[in-house]
Amino acid sequence: MPLIFAETPSMPLESLWHFYMNSAICCFGNCKLSQNILLGFAIGSAALLSLALFGAFVSHASISTVDVLTPKVFIGLIVGAMLPYWLSAMAMKSVGSAALKMVEEVRRQFNTIPGLMEGTAKLDCAICAKISTDASIKEMIPPGALVMLTPLIVGTFFGVETLSAVPSCWLPHF
Repeated sequence: MPLIFAETPSMPLESLWHFYMNSAICCFGNCKLSQNILLGFAIGSAALLSLALFGAFVSHASISTVDVLTPKVFIGLIVGAMLPYWLSAMAMKSVGSAALKMVEEVRRQFNTIPGLMEGTAKLDCAICAKISTDASIKEMIPPGALVMLTPLIVGTFFGVETLSAVPSCWLPHF
């Protein structure tokens, strides 16, 4: 694990060995170090996949060059730069509305179930789980449709050149 040694070069060898062994145990996802390492792998693989898909699309569509100064490609760059923020906003709005429904349900239970404030009764967690499950299915349909329909709409109405520029703006967001 070169990351550990790069972050802690002044530690004694015994401490580094102890830190290394604990980090190996943490690879099951129980600490921030392993989560950050896995996040780095996920971001790197997503960026590599995006580049590979872009290269495959450009070669399959027989595009020799992509000139960013042409209006069609510039429109694609603007749409592509807007999509991650739009998708994030839609997802945050969905999570916020689901959390509000859950808070309202917990408040309702506190007001209607006697003994809940004293600790003698229990919350009905099944209703909260149902709210979360239903919201995760229903509320994420618009962001999923945005991701699935954008290439179809851009490619149909604006053409291959505009569509080639849309995913190129996603790379800085990974």
